[in-house]
Amino acid sequence: MSDLHACTGSPDTLDDPADLGGYQNRTPPRDGKLIAAFGNSLRADDGIGGNILDRLEVCGELPKNIQLQWNASPANIVDAIISKKYKKIIIVDAVFFNQNPGDWEQFTLNVKTAPTICRKTYFSIHSMDLIEILELCSALNIELPEISIYGVQPKEVNFSKKLSVSVQKSIPDVCIAILEDLRK
Repeated sequence: MSDLHACTGSPDTLDDPADLGGYQNRTPPRDGKLIAAFGNSLRADDGIGGNILDRLEVCGELPKNIQLQWNASPANIVDAIISKKYKKIIIVDAVFFNQNPGDWEQFTLNVKTAPTICRKTYFSIHSMDLIEILELCSALNIELPEISIYGVQPKEVNFSKKLSVSVQKSIPDVCIAILEDLRK
């Protein structure tokens, strides 16, 4: 028997498709956590997500099972959900929710809350993609991990590499909240 047949079973000995190594039935353990930064660092306060990840990376307090992802997109979140590696996904982004610049909020996202949260808070261009992702996963019966969004109200999203002072001031508090969330 070749090495290939040792891995998959010989086609002439398979009576049941489930005998293909159990691939269809095998789910990797969901023990990891992902923190993904959306946004554009060239658009002033829209770069808040990457700045928060930078601070978390150097603080030395992140648990070992955490993966950080800068410049993430909704497509990255689809991959993270489908991979089933993560029991928790945290998205950090600039979010328009009619508060003062630098104010922030944590939103729990799921199929039921996404349309209300995303429309009520005027999420950035990523919002519709997130709603569609959750609806697609639901339609395909894909189990969702816990998904949270830490949104910071931007002051400016013009072309600049600098965050506004009010948004910069929010970074320590958001980092502390994320670290506390990760310990749950």
